[in-house]
Amino acid sequence: MAREFGYRPTEARLVPTPDELVVHLREAGASGVYLSRNDAFRDGVIPITATFAATPGESAYGCESGAVREMLRSVFESIGDQLRFHGHEWFLEWTVEPAFAEPNTDLFPLYDRRIEQTYGDGFNLWNLVFVYEESDK
Repeated sequence: MAREFGYRPTEARLVPTPDELVVHLREAGASGVYLSRNDAFRDGVIPITATFAATPGESAYGCESGAVREMLRSVFESIGDQLRFHGHEWFLEWTVEPAFAEPNTDLFPLYDRRIEQTYGDGFNLWNLVFVYEESDK
């Protein structure tokens, strides 16, 4: 039986949607979650980069950055290698890196903790739809 929020059984496991993945990464302490604009949706891949605060003073829930990095990795490992988006299952390619000091023009933010702390909502999943539609042209 399929669960709510887009989870669908696939070979006796559940395939999450991108918004579910981003929520789990946020709860694990991600300072940012990004989608690669240039590589997204090519060859059936959704490349996601999760970042963490490099200093313990900025880390989430009082954890040191090494613990946050491991929590983010465990989220990706527990999710598996697929995401369900627009009725398709896509291969999830992921990386976990320290927060960027300089902007990366290839990466579109799907979540930003600094924006959330300032404005109350750091999610921007519309960027996922924008990149999908752009790649479909």
